[in-house]
Amino acid sequence: MASSLEPALLGATSIAVFFFACRPGSSAESSRLCWMGSKSKPSNSSRHSIRPGAGATIRRMSDFLFAELEHSDTLLTNEIAIRSFEENLALCVMLGLPHNYTERLRGQKAAAAPGNVKRAEAFMRANAGTPLTIAEIAEAAGCGVRALQIAFQRFRGTTPMRVLQQARLEQARTEMLRADQTESLARIAAEHGFSSPTRFAQSFRRKYGVYPSEMLRGGASP
Repeated sequence: MASSLEPALLGATSIAVFFFACRPGSSAESSRLCWMGSKSKPSNSSRHSIRPGAGATIRRMSDFLFAELEHSDTLLTNEIAIRSFEENLALCVMLGLPHNYTERLRGQKAAAAPGNVKRAEAFMRANAGTPLTIAEIAEAAGCGVRALQIAFQRFRGTTPMRVLQQARLEQARTEMLRADQTESLARIAAEHGFSSPTRFAQSFRRKYGVYPSEMLRGGASP
């Protein structure tokens, strides 16, 4: 491995190597130490099983990682890209490989969103008025389009573009509620990423229960 790759890829490769070393049937698996920092021994029920679907997913991710290490021009030399990959790989290992914290994780009602989701959300809020594409959002988040879509569905229950639309509506509403607001609805819609005033009005009503024109007239304040 090239020396320039080592610092950025250390975390991800460590996770991948851990998975392969601890898979059922390996010499390390039979004497696996409890991971995630626990000093207690793993339970017997968690010592030999990796859920088939999850194991296959982690294996494919690991295969991809090791294949990328063969190429000096890999995008994983990018700090954002490798950090996002490491977070997702670690999450898959935690959810798919039984360990002493498995039951605690299963008991959580909602897992914390990974970094790529948070970076995408911050980017969309900061650029809500710009005609963004899903590819641009994924690039800012440091991951692929499909990975971002899966992450949003898993942790937000919706799509990145839907979150972007909601951010635009919220910012447009804030603008409309300003005491010194004098711009037309068409101008407000355009400034907040809506090319069609009609579509803006319909989306606004679905979210807030009133049309933007009604709110501007003072007839309603959602």
